[in-house]
Amino acid sequence: MKTIKWMFALVCAFVLAACSSNTPTDVAKKAMQCVADGKYEQYVDLVYMKPELSSDEVKQQKQGLLGLLQTFGAQNGDKMKSMEVVSEEISEDGETAIVKMNVVYESGKEKTETTHLRKDADGDWKIDMRK
Repeated sequence: MKTIKWMFALVCAFVLAACSSNTPTDVAKKAMQCVADGKYEQYVDLVYMKPELSSDEVKQQKQGLLGLLQTFGAQNGDKMKSMEVVSEEISEDGETAIVKMNVVYESGKEKTETTHLRKDADGDWKIDMRK
């Protein structure tokens, strides 16, 4: 019985680890998919906020970004068809990264999107909008 409980706990740990991957590529892909699906609030949660900002300042910045995304999304009729990661470059100190993706839109237009990321205070990769 103890072996079964131990094995169950081990399987749960692996499943949780697989579901919570936080690599620069994973975050960049998730961000692109959020924008494509119109899930702008989820995108905003992936954006890096300076640690010295107060909670009110963070809330204010997130609301401003959300408003911009909603306006942009309403104007942009070209939906994403597919995306493919071209490269992921992590800095030597491991604190910043650049992910490049080829994005194909339903109109046939192709574009290389570059996403800059940085780690937050918790060590999670976030979109760095300052680049």
